[in-house]
Order: sequence, then C-alpha cells, then structure tokens
Amino acid sequence: MILTAFFALWAGRVLAADISVNAVVDQQHVSVGEGLMLQIQVDGNDSPGAPDLSALSDFKVESLGGQQNSSSSISFINGQISKVSHEGYVFNYRLTPRRAGQLTIPALKLRIAGRDYFTAPIDILAMPPRELRDFKLRLHLEKNTCYVGEPVRLTLTWYIGRDVKGFNFNLPFLRNDKLKVRADSAASTPVNKANIINLTLDGGLEVAARKGTGLLEGRSFTTLSFSLVLIPRQAGTIRLAQATVSAKTLAPQARSRSFSPFFNDDFFGRSLYQSVVVPGNSLELIVKPLPTAGRPADFNGLVGNYSLLVLAVPRKVRVGDPITLTIQVAGPYADYVHLPSLRAQLPARDFKVPVEMAAGEGQGPLKTFTQTVRVRHPGVTSIPPLSLTFFNPATGRYETAHSKPVPLQVSANRVVTAADAQGLGPVISAKQGIKEAGGGINYNYDTVDALVNEEKAAAGVPGRFVVGAVVGLPPLFYLLVLLIMALRCRWPAFNSRRAARNAYQMLRKELREIKPLDVKGYERLSKALTRYLRLKLNLKQALLTNADIREALYRRGVGDEEVKRMLEVLKKCEAGVYAGSAAPVKLENLLAMAGEAARKIDSGSRQAGGKRNEN
Repeated sequence: MILTAFFALWAGRVLAADISVNAVVDQQHVSVGEGLMLQIQVDGNDSPGAPDLSALSDFKVESLGGQQNSSSSISFINGQISKVSHEGYVFNYRLTPRRAGQLTIPALKLRIAGRDYFTAPIDILAMPPRELRDFKLRLHLEKNTCYVGEPVRLTLTWYIGRDVKGFNFNLPFLRNDKLKVRADSAASTPVNKANIINLTLDGGLEVAARKGTGLLEGRSFTTLSFSLVLIPRQAGTIRLAQATVSAKTLAPQARSRSFSPFFNDDFFGRSLYQSVVVPGNSLELIVKPLPTAGRPADFNGLVGNYSLLVLAVPRKVRVGDPITLTIQVAGPYADYVHLPSLRAQLPARDFKVPVEMAAGEGQGPLKTFTQTVRVRHPGVTSIPPLSLTFFNPATGRYETAHSKPVPLQVSANRVVTAADAQGLGPVISAKQGIKEAGGGINYNYDTVDALVNEEKAAAGVPGRFVVGAVVGLPPLFYLLVLLIMALRCRWPAFNSRRAARNAYQMLRKELREIKPLDVKGYERLSKALTRYLRLKLNLKQALLTNADIREALYRRGVGDEEVKRMLEVLKKCEAGVYAGSAAPVKLENLLAMAGEAARKIDSGSRQAGGKRNEN
C-alpha cells in the first residue's frame, strides 16, 4: 500500500516536470495604440486553465481564442512499433499598449494539473504615435463647456489617404471614471446601409461607423466617422486621453496599385503592407457644477430641455377598469431619461398604480413609456398633469415640463347582491304602468310572484334524453374549443424546443459543407452561427446584436468563458466577411473555433437545464 502511494506520488512529479509554459510576442517595439500578438504556449498538457491576465494594466487585452497543439506519431524500426505523443495548448491574445515608454509583460500564472506555472517576463518598448501626411484623426466636441450630467456629443473622424486593412481604435478616455460614455443613438442613420461598419470599442461599446468623403487641409480623403455621448459625472476640467487608430497600410513601394480604401481583395503580403498608428488631437471639457439655489426636491439629475406628452386609452371606463397611459418624453437625449414614479404623481385616493414601472422604449430625441393604472371611484374626471423636472443649460435654471390633463368618463359598477346570485334581481312591486299588448308579447314580471309551476311548464318538453343532449352539448363543444386552443398555444413552444435541441447538429452539418477555399465561406459561416444562436436561444428578432446574444446565453446558464468565446468567433466572422483573403484568421481555423464554441455552449446549456430540472 505504501509502495503504491509512493509510486503514484513519484509518477505525478515526473508528469508535472514534463509540463512547461512559455510566452512569446511577434514584436517588442510598437507604437501606442498598435497591437502586438502574444502567444502563451503550454507543453505537456492539452487542457490547461486560462492564464491570469489581471496584471496587464498597461495593455488593452483582446482574446483571439486558443487551440490544442497535440500530436502523435507511430514508427516501425526493426520490426518494433514506437509511438510518440505530444500534448500541448496555445492561447492567443492581442495586446495594445495604453501609454508610451518601457513596458513589461509580467510573469503570467497558469493553473495546470493542480499546480501553478509562470511565464517569463517580456519587455516592450512603446513609442508615441506620430501623424502622417496620408492619415489624420480628428476629434470634435459639440461644446467645450457643459454642466455635470449634461450629455455632450463627441465626433471622431478618421481621414484616410491610402489603402488600409485591419484597423483598430484605441480610446483611453472610455475608461475615465469622471465620464459616462455611450453610443450616440441620436445620430442619423444613412439610407445606404453598405456604408456602415459596426465597431466594438473598449468595454464592449458598440457603434455604427459611417464611410464617406471629406476635405482636410485642402485635400480630399476617404473618411470613417462615428459619434459618442459623453456625460460628465463631476465638475472640473476633464482632459481626454489621446485617442489613436492603428492600421495596416500599403507600403510606399507598392502604392502604384489602385486605391480602394478599407478592404482590398489582394493577398495580405508582408512586403506590401506596414503598420501605422495615427494620433488624435487633444481635447478638454470644462464641466460646471449644477447650481444649488432653486433646485427642486424632485430633481433627479436630468440636464437638457425636455417636453412631456401623455395619452390615455380608453378614456370612458368603469371603476377598476385598466387604463393604459402612454407617456412620451422629447428632448436632445431622451433615451437617457428615467421617468419619475407615477405613484408619487397620481393621487393614491384616485388611482391604483403598480409599484413596478415598465422601461421606456425608443432612442434619440424621443422615448416612450407605457403604464397601466386603474381608477378607484367615479368622482375622478381626468388624469392630472404629470411633471418632469430638469436643468436647462440654455437658461441656467431648473424647469419643469407639464403634460396636459387627460379627461376621463368614469362610471360606477353596480353592486352584485345575493338576489342577483339567486337570479331574482331587485324586487319590483308594481307593474310600472306596463300593459298587455293584445295578441302580442306580455310584459315581464321580475318579482317573486312571477314564478310559475315548472311541472306544468315542462309538460310539452321532449324526453329527458333530448333535454340532456340539448343542455350538455354546448359545454362539451366549449371544452373541445378550449382543448384545441390549448394545443395550438403549446405547439409553437414544442417546435421551439425541438429546434433548439437540433440546432447544434444542424450547425455541424453546415460547417462540414463550408470548404476552406470557399470565397463566400466567411459569410456562410456567419449566417450559420446566427441561425444556430437564434434557434438555440429561441430569439425572434431578425437582427441579433452582441448584447442580445450575451444576455440570452447568460439566461441559459452558459459560462462567461464560453460566452466570450462565441462573441469573439462572431467578431472574426464579421471581419472575414469584409476582409476576404486578408482576414485575421484563416477560414479553416475559424471553422474549427466556431464548432468548438458551439459545442461548449450546447453542452453548457444542457448541464444548466439539467440542474434546473433537478431543482
């Protein structure tokens, strides 16, 4: 027993000694904003834990996925069979320096087979970017002075004078704690969708960049521009850290070729392209504090000039009937508005208002909220004016927008009595002057003395069987209709579950049909992945954003690593659709990455579903 334990311990130490880790980079001299490739190589194990990258504070880190690097070979020597096996794994990352100077990629820790392993440190020299004649980056603030909480639009325009590939924006001010930065949803969308390029910036911020043309310093350029909204959190002077854009551009010796900006279908040759990093201009934003004098008690930080419109449907109701209020807020950045609680604005003695409020919908200058309320008594004649308080930077004062009252017609509900339940209704003691119409229909009595002898009244009725059939058939027919409706309601859900179960097998079949040299392979792969996610996650919308996919995967219980892996594959697919043969990842490798990502999600969602069933 002791000998066995000793042998197991010795074997574990031998195996651990065969594991090694190594970090390599493709270059050690880069410019700020220019990406370098970091590869962490593991020998002796094909399933290591992901490295700890928390110490890479001087770099923007992008995961490019990983893959096993295992192999085995069999040889015959003098009739003897010899088998040699090698296990390994490779992690791939893109690192972008955030500042100039001598930087260090520190020793990175990996957890493998219960032990910690460390890579060797690597020194990186990051040089400041410099502006070139053919490339300019300009940032423009719509105003340089604002108040705390006031949204300010920032427009970035990249002027391009040469053929480029594989560009990347580095915006350090996105991580400034003094600012909230959001995509500009108020920016107008051009009719030509082909001129839109979807970009993902630091922190997963998604923007729609627009291709066009422009003049700068007397020269015509191709342009790529997008807008962001900056919302300052505190007063003072905020200096925006220098923005850069890096790209691969046609080298001077190859510039005699035709110029077609953004995406050239030629093969990406090292001798034809060189890396450039273009710096942006410096900006400052002066932020003034909001005045304390005259600040209303219900002010919630909204800055701008806004108006309020309230509609109610229906306006003719009984006490307790639901009324749907539609509240529209209009202003420069209405999509950032949070509506004050209606329970605080509608009198509790007159209206019953739910505690939970529905989130508003819309973007740009208009946002719409819907809320259901109920009237408590017939004395209510209108929905009173609602109010929204804001600070108007144009006037320098706190103001309140009021809606107009909405008139209502409210009637009381008749109280149901015990006599109603017995079918007697209110007793009427007199005939109210109604007389018999000769030869016609007699007037009705609704008093107790109007009851007749049922035995005599039923003398001419057919047999009990016929009576039972007449009485019983309508309920049976009604139950049959309910059954049919229930089955119809459940049928789509059944189809959705079946489609979700078969989504992964369908994707595998589609991946096998895509050939590595297919000119439309990236596009077919992108469509196949989108179809898989829509079926797997039961998503109805035609267009899926990264936010939709991320939220749906998390709801299914898929782990964070698997979610990031799938989003990274989708990003590379999109890059491949535009870049063609110059795509950053070969189609053959991307097919393997897509299959592995889908397999992880499929197994992860099944395990999560099993745990929910157990619970």
